[in-house]
Amino acid sequence: MMGIPMRIASANLNQRLGNPVARSRVELWLGAKAPDLFLSQEPFKRGQQDRPAIVGYRLVSTSPLVSSWIAQKHACPKIIEHSERWHEIRHNGVSAHNVYLSPSSSAERRAMLDELASAMRDTDADAIVITGDFNLAPRAEDGLFGTQPSTFTKPAERRAFEDLLRSADLVDATRPSPGGILEFTFERVQQGRRTRFRCDLALMSSHIFDRAVVMYDHTVRAMPDAFTDHSALIVDMQTAGMDRPGLDQVATGVRNGRTRYPS
Repeated sequence: MMGIPMRIASANLNQRLGNPVARSRVELWLGAKAPDLFLSQEPFKRGQQDRPAIVGYRLVSTSPLVSSWIAQKHACPKIIEHSERWHEIRHNGVSAHNVYLSPSSSAERRAMLDELASAMRDTDADAIVITGDFNLAPRAEDGLFGTQPSTFTKPAERRAFEDLLRSADLVDATRPSPGGILEFTFERVQQGRRTRFRCDLALMSSHIFDRAVVMYDHTVRAMPDAFTDHSALIVDMQTAGMDRPGLDQVATGVRNGRTRYPS
């Protein structure tokens, strides 16, 4: 059976969508990438009340921390706003989760990962995609301060992250294979040293991973057309025939632990 192609784009907008120049650049980028769903983190400044329109897209969920749009050619999807940091959009058989974990509290990040894991264990969704800014490095090598591993992400967070992957048989889709290319999504200079993190992530059900392509777009933070300081994510998949395997199948080895790194 031929699947229905579906594209999800995700980006931390660094609170810039209220800026007309930045919004124009976002619209040009969306016009070029043409996602079905656009999931953003930190779209607006915290106190901003108005929600500027994005050409070609309909706003379907919003908070100061996460907002989601769907292409106007589609009907409005089912929305579940779990919290101001976590919205779920159900479209074409896919449960897409837009998340923004705390940038300042390890305990809050760990608690949210536990909440996500609990929800994934209880979900009735056949296909899960979780994208957003996790504000953590899943592995030590995913976060560097200078040339050394950063101590920003705590061991308990990494344990909670791995539990989330196990909870619904999810794959960290941009984790490079052994010997593959590690791509950082956020870089800045702090205390005279370069800080680099792979913190903008896409987690997806393992049974759809082999039929998906997940890649970073670093151009969105490259001048002269930058509109954020984070790399964006593009997730392409086929939405038909994605039924989740039964528990007996998972127990007998259908789990897919392979990873793909972007080309």
